[in-house]
Amino acid sequence: MSPEPSAPAEGIFAIPNLLTLVRLPLAAVVWIDPASMPFMLSIIAVAALTDVLDGWFARTMRRRRARLAGREPGTGTSPVGAWLDPLCDKAFVLSVVLAVSVALSPPLSLVLLIAARDIVMIPLVLAYRLSASLRDLDVDLSAGPFGKLATVCQFAAIIALLAVPEWKWHFAWLAAATGIAAIASYFLRALRAFRGRHAPAGDRATQG
Repeated sequence: MSPEPSAPAEGIFAIPNLLTLVRLPLAAVVWIDPASMPFMLSIIAVAALTDVLDGWFARTMRRRRARLAGREPGTGTSPVGAWLDPLCDKAFVLSVVLAVSVALSPPLSLVLLIAARDIVMIPLVLAYRLSASLRDLDVDLSAGPFGKLATVCQFAAIIALLAVPEWKWHFAWLAAATGIAAIASYFLRALRAFRGRHAPAGDRATQG
């Protein structure tokens, strides 16, 4: 009896992850003319499109793998996409913030408010990926509601800095507040993963 067909596991060169990786060269392209609002809006729009498409392809591939395996599709992200997507997002956002800051020379405190989430999260995500002991915690790094909202607020703050500077502080504080909420949500995930790993076997079975 021949084995059931199965789709290959999603690797770094899968279509969703390649779309995610596009945001890294875009992070370099923004330095061409960061003071131009039309230019920056077009680059941000392309980055947002890759974000939408990588999610669509990931869901489509997940459904295909589930169909071939004869099971219901899951709702999570792939192991690679779970950390690659937020890392590329944060690298792109941070590059946009820095490029606009170099071009317009806003107050340093304003830049720190807008980029607060990424200044904290990028080193933490890298440390998590590079440390075998931390990876064993199996923390969910996929973007949650607070993370998506924080990204929107960051781009709103950047657009305000370019187009309506009288509103720049309002949006900068909003970006900082949502960024702190996003960081807190990641720490709560890590805490749950830590507690789950160190819970007695009976408790883990009950939680599962």
